Amino acid sequence: MSFKSDKCFGVMSGKPVTSYESEEEAIDGINYIKDHFNKSVPMSYYKCSKCGYYHISPKSRETESKLCDCKDENGEAIQLYDTRKAAIIRATVLAKKTGVRHNVYACPKSTGFHVTIENLDSSK
Repeated sequence: MSFKSDKCFGVMSGKPVTSYESEEEAIDGINYIKDHFNKSVPMSYYKCSKCGYYHISPKSRETESKLCDCKDENGEAIQLYDTRKAAIIRATVLAKKTGVRHNVYACPKSTGFHVTIENLDSSK
């Protein structure tokens, strides 16, 4: 059974994303999209580290990551990418999605990289 998340929101829309309780339900969601919306874009599913449920997205947006001990300005754990290349791919996807440039930086606490929105204010 699918439902709208109360923790995860679309980057561009700001609206709750659809969540699925199991892998099987996420696969059914992908098949439903293909069948009812005539989508030929390759899709994949993933277990969200933020909410614990499954979400689906285009395969082109896939980037392996895990939650880090580092926190964002809201106190939420942020994603950690194993390689600079993976973080750059994610930054590029986010920039295309949002129209805002993103930067990659080395994690100060562990081995890996984070993605952040570019700070254009040089006084900070």
